[in-house]
Parts: sequence; C-alpha cells; structure tokens
Amino acid sequence: VKLTDMKLPFFSTTEVAYRYRNDIKKTLTGQLTGPIRWVDSIEYLLGKDVGIFVEVGPGRVLSGLVGRIAQRSGKDIIILNTNKMEDIENLKNALKKEGIINEA
Repeated sequence: VKLTDMKLPFFSTTEVAYRYRNDIKKTLTGQLTGPIRWVDSIEYLLGKDVGIFVEVGPGRVLSGLVGRIAQRSGKDIIILNTNKMEDIENLKNALKKEGIINEA
C-alpha cells in the first residue's frame, strides 16, 4: 500500500502514542492485529488536555466509554457523534469556520 504524506499525526490506540510518517505502516498493521489499549489511550489524551472526541459511524458505544473515563478523571469534554455523511460534512464545516482546520 502506498501512503501519501500525512498532514497530521496518527494516534495509535495499540501503542498509546502519536505516530508520524516514518513508522506509520508498522503502526497501522499493529492497529489491525494488536490489542487496543482503549482506557490507557483515552486517559493519555485527557492528560494532554484533549477536550473534543468524535465518534464516526453508527452507534454511541465508544462515546459512552470516553464519557465514563473522562468523568472518572474529572475532565469536562465534548463528545460528538457522526452517524451519517451529512454529520461528517457539518462537523468539517464547523471546524473550518472555527479555524480549527484549514482543509479537509
């Protein structure tokens, strides 16, 4: 698989770390084959003051888990759900409007 240049780092929930282009193939393979360290990952992100979490796709299971972990940590966060392509487009437009992203 040929990968293009990354514009943002990728957060690995198997390694609980941000990864960059030079090691992304190994990291993505690990994401498919290794155990996910969900609680560790969310606690790490909360510790880095990440305050917005977006669940993409149907359901709210992961959002619920993130909310419980954040509550236990005493952190106030925003959790967004995107169940349809329209939701994703609306999120992208809102992030552009707020200057959080320049392109997507």
